[in-house]
Amino acid sequence: MDKYGGSAGNPYLVEQDQNSEKGGLFTALMLLLLGIAALALATLSSERVNGQYVVIAPPGTSQAATFAMVASVDGLPVALGGFGNVIIAASDRTDFVADMENAGAWAVFPAPRFLGCSTPTPEGSV
Repeated sequence: MDKYGGSAGNPYLVEQDQNSEKGGLFTALMLLLLGIAALALATLSSERVNGQYVVIAPPGTSQAATFAMVASVDGLPVALGGFGNVIIAASDRTDFVADMENAGAWAVFPAPRFLGCSTPTPEGSV
């Protein structure tokens, strides 16, 4: 290497620094996290379905145990989530969310309409 950071034969050829590779990885991870956060915000701020909730039990909870958790607080499982510990549940009780959290659910929030959790519309309407 010469005094300008290039190889002795070509002053424009600069060896790549490993720190710049780490910076690129950091940037990519930050963009990924930003994208996930934006999707989560869009999901949580979309139109809701009254009386239907997404219930997330602790990781590793079986589907049967999650069903039992919902049933124990007089909820009705409506649909399955992507994992055994995620269920869409219906309840008209005002204290359903608090009771689910007391039963061990990690998170309970109103189900977004785009999940397919919607009430049927009268025939001929959109």
